[in-house]
Amino acid sequence: MKKFVSLLLLCALLLCACSPSPEDQPEGNFSFYYRAAKINYGEEDGVIAPQAVEVDLALPIKELVEQYLAGPTEEGLASAVPESWSLHVCYLDEQMAVLFFNDSGETDPLTKSVANACIAKTLLQLERVERVSITMLGQAQTQVLTEHDVLLRNVIVSEMQEDIVLYFPNEEGSYLHAEKQSVPLMDPEEKPVYIMQELLSRKEGDKLRSGIPEGTKLLGISVENGVCTLDLSAEFLDNMECSFKAERMAVYSIVNSLTQLPEIETVDFWISGAPLERLAFLDLSAGIVRDEPLIAESGAEDLLDVTIYPIVDRTGQLAPIHRKIDLSLEESPERQALKLLLSYSDAAGISTPVPKGTQLLSAHVEGGICTVDFTGELLDNCANDEQRLLAIRAVVATLTDFPEIDAVEIFVEGIAPAFLDDYPNRLRLPSRDWFVE
Repeated sequence: MKKFVSLLLLCALLLCACSPSPEDQPEGNFSFYYRAAKINYGEEDGVIAPQAVEVDLALPIKELVEQYLAGPTEEGLASAVPESWSLHVCYLDEQMAVLFFNDSGETDPLTKSVANACIAKTLLQLERVERVSITMLGQAQTQVLTEHDVLLRNVIVSEMQEDIVLYFPNEEGSYLHAEKQSVPLMDPEEKPVYIMQELLSRKEGDKLRSGIPEGTKLLGISVENGVCTLDLSAEFLDNMECSFKAERMAVYSIVNSLTQLPEIETVDFWISGAPLERLAFLDLSAGIVRDEPLIAESGAEDLLDVTIYPIVDRTGQLAPIHRKIDLSLEESPERQALKLLLSYSDAAGISTPVPKGTQLLSAHVEGGICTVDFTGELLDNCANDEQRLLAIRAVVATLTDFPEIDAVEIFVEGIAPAFLDDYPNRLRLPSRDWFVE
């Protein structure tokens, strides 16, 4: 890790090989140093590049810096200073340019290092400046750079590495496993393409594969305002296995992999240039968000895998959703599982049929029977008899998934309810037709 950080900081201070040193500058000319807008990995393009400008070198340091912060005017260059930075104080103190910035965001170390290098390289051209001190207000560390610190040589950018995480379903189709890759540092717009190409490249027989149907190709991908629009070939739809698990793993392998990128909040699925509204079980008409609990936690001894049963809105059948509960808590596993069912967030056409506002009053197991008591909302807030039936089924299926529970007795505020469909108060193991395939 220390080597990785050192490489980042080193490479951030590098100039492209063609960058002229101050003594090569024609008299009267001056350069503002900016970040190269496009980096071609493995080639000789550097991180920083100059833009020749006409300025009055006798200007006060602050005015010169303010002109620099206005940004480049040439194509192929981008401001190295993040938009979240604002200049607070700037002055010259015995041949040291002193700059203080406010940072309203959370600038990563690499971006900060590149910005500091560009500012220092620009100001160190002045005969009156031998050192440049840059401090972020509210942060204790100050970086002081001299001409010797800003190296005038090029190192191939491919030496810089970053981590990309890909998510693949486990053999049971219950969780996603994370695979971390160290890859050459790339531009943000390149990362979604790389992630999708990696997911699509996994074939049948590979140790980890995404579950994306064979033959699926990437036709296009774009990101705007937090939405990633993903256009896939028709094989994604035509070759999709008709099962809830297969659909869910394929979709969330993609969604969770893409939404690791801070600029992506939701994913819209398209097929051959047209929006994909739904699969057999999942509703994709709205942007799909990340499912963090779907990611398997490794090495957690106090966690127990349980299954809760919300419903597929389209079919009204129960769908298995795996979750981890904490055995170190005083609350029983049955209570934890029921609370997960009650609080399940609607996603991709999967929702809890238990009406909002329902609270769990008690749950205890004795002699293979789990007796549960809910608040009145369990019945009163159901839209109709069908929802009431589905809510009861979801509770029974979730509880009888525990091996020690053979039947469930349901009470509402201490009273056994009289169900309109003549369901008995004590429900045994659920029927197979309650569930999706």
